[in-house]
Amino acid sequence: MRQGFRARLVLVSALAFILFSTLLARFYYVQVHRHEELLGKAQKKYTAKRLSKGRRGMIFDSTRSPAPNILAMTRVTYEVFAEPKHMGSRKWEVFDILKKETGVSDDLLRPRFLNEKLVQVVVAKGITIDKVMKLREMKLPGLHYKESQSRFYPKYSLASNVLGFINHQGKGVMGIESTFDKQMTPTTGEVVIERSRKNRELQTLKSVNPKDGWDVYLTISEPIQSFMEEELDRLVSKIPCKSVYAMMTDPRTGAIMAMAQRPTFNPNDRSSMKAGSYTNRMVEHVFEPGSIMKACSIAVVMGLRNFSFNDRIDCEDGMWYFAGRPLRDAGHNYGNIPIWQVIQKSSNIGTAKLAISVGKHAMYSGLRRFGFGEKSGLNMGTESRGIFRHVDKWDGLSISRMPIGQGIAVTVPQMMQAWGALANDGNMMQLRVVDKVKKPDTGEVIEYPPILKRRVLPLRVTQGMTNALKTVTRDGGTAPKAHVPGYYVAGKTGTSQKWINNAYSDRIHVASFVGYAPADNPEFVLMIVVDEPSYKYRYGGTAAAPTFRRIAEKTLRYLNVTPDLPDEITDEVK
Repeated sequence: MRQGFRARLVLVSALAFILFSTLLARFYYVQVHRHEELLGKAQKKYTAKRLSKGRRGMIFDSTRSPAPNILAMTRVTYEVFAEPKHMGSRKWEVFDILKKETGVSDDLLRPRFLNEKLVQVVVAKGITIDKVMKLREMKLPGLHYKESQSRFYPKYSLASNVLGFINHQGKGVMGIESTFDKQMTPTTGEVVIERSRKNRELQTLKSVNPKDGWDVYLTISEPIQSFMEEELDRLVSKIPCKSVYAMMTDPRTGAIMAMAQRPTFNPNDRSSMKAGSYTNRMVEHVFEPGSIMKACSIAVVMGLRNFSFNDRIDCEDGMWYFAGRPLRDAGHNYGNIPIWQVIQKSSNIGTAKLAISVGKHAMYSGLRRFGFGEKSGLNMGTESRGIFRHVDKWDGLSISRMPIGQGIAVTVPQMMQAWGALANDGNMMQLRVVDKVKKPDTGEVIEYPPILKRRVLPLRVTQGMTNALKTVTRDGGTAPKAHVPGYYVAGKTGTSQKWINNAYSDRIHVASFVGYAPADNPEFVLMIVVDEPSYKYRYGGTAAAPTFRRIAEKTLRYLNVTPDLPDEITDEVK
């Protein structure tokens, strides 16, 4: 009997041990392995979390007085939601009012109202507070409003290809919005509170304040940008063309004062955003420059050879054979003319002969120093390095064609950088479009100062070249329409044939003009490029030069630059 009792005692003890071990294991599993999971569930019952987002950084122009102009900002807007099932008999009345007040299309909103499975539908986002107040005053059933933020560009399409835009996730896609997306993106704030069973707030467990993004200050001048865009609109209204580009820089600092293109877009209106309009074609696309290249090519020669601009070149009466191929002077028959007149008259033959005199290796090296064949370093997204074959890949004809702007392709920033060196006594400055960024909460500033990229030419060459280029815009030159009354303008026309179906087209061209003013103490370099103008306007002196003049004239007046020739302005007024 005692033996049976002991057996039962051992059995009960074993069962108790097993039960206790199981409970202990379960307790360990719940308390250790599932601690974070269960804690999270418990916290949801007695805590509440509130998130708040800082403001995305603003974008300003270069104006300093009285205050910078705002080019991009974030404003408080609202998202509008609807619950059609709670609208009763007024459902379609509310539907019509929402269409009218929010601007949402019938095709977009009607399917949402007809979908019986949806309890709540999105009506519209980015609705301004005045429209929300109007809807609230109507006391419409089934509507809800949620405060949010939206990006707004107060100047609409102005400088839009510089600014870029953000996507629906708030990420920068193009332009400055993309390049400085990391700096301009705000941080999210968080407040965690403990609450009672009756949902009363007891205490704050955690509090992290949101931080606004950095503000970006551009080198772009809003007034000058406006002048430029007004004149580009005028140009495309008069001259049928594929596209137009313009850029203005300060040659002393490399600062971009204005840049624009047509077609363009309004970043506030996504319906206007077509692929060809929102990409920055000036940075991404290339073109054969034609005769605007001649100033750089001849400058290379003048820097290497002990030539004077008065030395003469035989231009062969307009027709010359080199490497078995003819080279013409576009219907002109120039004879033995000085080098300055080769520039004034834009002689292909004279330029080619000068280039041949230094050889292909020296010419290649000289044009590379001007920055052709390499990215300009303008930090604005994807940038082309252009097309400039290594000298080892030149054929026998290249030395006579590339110096006149044929067989080489460039971007607008590359050409502006090169001409900036001509205007700045041979010193090439790094192009830049951002002056500084500023942290709004602390006032911390990071500046982007002017950077000397390299010295390209000696002073004697740039002075002689400027004197020669001044004759281009006077009577007898190829661009008298670029002359600004009261000022000496140094510049050059360009007319290049486009390469179509493995041949240079006689009908499709790129017309351009680039110059600086006042010529002897330049405030700016300005370039106008017209892609595929109608045949009647194929020459740079016809298509681009008049627009250069109007933009330059307005800018010089705005900057209050003292005239070189005040009598010309008096005569013009009379």
